[in-house]
Amino acid sequence: MEKIEKTYDVKSDGNLTVLSQFGAIEIQTAEQDKVEIVITKESKSKLVKASQKALEDFELAFEHKGSDVHIQGTFKQGLEHWQKRLNRLKIHFLITVPRRYNVDLNTTNGGISVANLTGDVRVSFRG
Repeated sequence: MEKIEKTYDVKSDGNLTVLSQFGAIEIQTAEQDKVEIVITKESKSKLVKASQKALEDFELAFEHKGSDVHIQGTFKQGLEHWQKRLNRLKIHFLITVPRRYNVDLNTTNGGISVANLTGDVRVSFRG
């Protein structure tokens, strides 16, 4: 399992954007002026070598400007290239934001959950 952790100082009423080709996105809130990100990538398969290549190909990009945070997750070789292995992969975004914050969440394969947030919530699933 690989774990990526990032923390950014922000103010309430900022914006979080997550655009990911794969993975479940979970948003929590806290009384803090920070965005805390924990992303885990792991294989659910005994065929670890093949799944590991797919996980290594999944690239994350982070951008922080003022009170806004942008996260993008993409397969360098394209989602279609790994289509047969997706059911063996688990990628999870656990993101804690200030209670008053706006989120725009997009994923192709995975669930999205948002709890206790006061702000605009936009969610889309690309398929």
